[in-house]
Amino acid sequence: MQNGYSVHVVVDGVSSQRPLDRAVALRRMQQVGAFLTTAESVTFQMMETADNPSFRKVSALVKEHAKSPDQAFANMASL
Repeated sequence: MQNGYSVHVVVDGVSSQRPLDRAVALRRMQQVGAFLTTAESVTFQMMETADNPSFRKVSALVKEHAKSPDQAFANMASL
């Protein structure tokens, strides 16, 4: 951020030993200008529009992730 970059933190992709530490760290990052977002949001932003040829496949993976995150990540590796 000091160098003019926009920082986007994927909140469901970060962790800490204790939930309180995670919450405090996310709040501190937001207070200094980081944008908090989710993996799902980033994924669909990368698709740009539903006209993207991969949209249906990616959308199915996002739905699968909501049900079973571990399996969805394994399937994403095959894309």
